[in-house]
Amino acid sequence: MLRRLLVLTIAIVFLFLPLISFERSIVDYEGEENDRLMQESRYALLHRGAPEDQLEILARAVTNACKNSNRQITPALVVSLIETESGFNKDAVSSEGYRGLMQTPWASIKWPDVDILLGVRILEDKMRITNNNIPRALALYKGGTSHLAHRHARETLRIYHDLLKLIEKKNRLVWSNCTKDLIQKRGLMNTLIVDRVVCPRVTFRLSG
Repeated sequence: MLRRLLVLTIAIVFLFLPLISFERSIVDYEGEENDRLMQESRYALLHRGAPEDQLEILARAVTNACKNSNRQITPALVVSLIETESGFNKDAVSSEGYRGLMQTPWASIKWPDVDILLGVRILEDKMRITNNNIPRALALYKGGTSHLAHRHARETLRIYHDLLKLIEKKNRLVWSNCTKDLIQKRGLMNTLIVDRVVCPRVTFRLSG
């Protein structure tokens, strides 16, 4: 009788252990999603040559703006726009009086998180006007429908697509390494259940 009880207990533990891991991963998913945005922001900024001493401040600002976006604006798009607007110079002022990282009329220059959030809000409005057409929204952000505005928008779009490709490549590498690690450490059964929610915890390697 004692032996049967012991066998039953062991069977229950092995049966429900993957489910427990899955539930714990779901609880942490929101934090992992924020980490993913932070990783993508940091990687995009580093790749495009943002000042290293401002990297973490800018990454947090981009992450916060994307997290609060109503139109699923990505870090790659925001970083591309910052680069073509100001070259990551928070003190930039144009001849027309536009200021800050995203060259808005109301930039504080003092607080990058406020200025980037303001720029993303303006971009969201352009996305709404153009029914989420990114090239047209960027042209409107750049000044309207002029040839110069479209040329600047195309440059932003080129950087954006380059960053998307790099981030996608990095994601594939991370997922591949994570899946292999899970198979080795947890076994195939657990991997099939939890890999899609555990893998986002892996941190990007910023070198290479």
